[in-house]
Amino acid sequence: MGKSEFNLPKHHYRAINVTPAKNIELSPGAKGIMYYLLTQKNTWKGQVYDMVNNMNASEKVIKKYVKELVNAGYLTRIHVMKDGLFKGSYYEVNDELLSN
Repeated sequence: MGKSEFNLPKHHYRAINVTPAKNIELSPGAKGIMYYLLTQKNTWKGQVYDMVNNMNASEKVIKKYVKELVNAGYLTRIHVMKDGLFKGSYYEVNDELLSN
């Protein structure tokens, strides 16, 4: 047995765009975050601490890779305003690269 092999489960598959995985400018950590996000249900409303717990990484590390994905155009940060006041923000996940 000269090479490593991976046996994938026979269920719970999801069609995922491979564009981020082939982007040589993204770090492996950013790719991991991207694929974690892409494999969530479209109703998922997770937060950074969900990724911290599920990916065994610190909040600082997760935020670093989230910022990398924003800068690359795979995540878009949306600020929510109500009556002229900042109420929070969220990220839209783009599986296709957006031009900056």
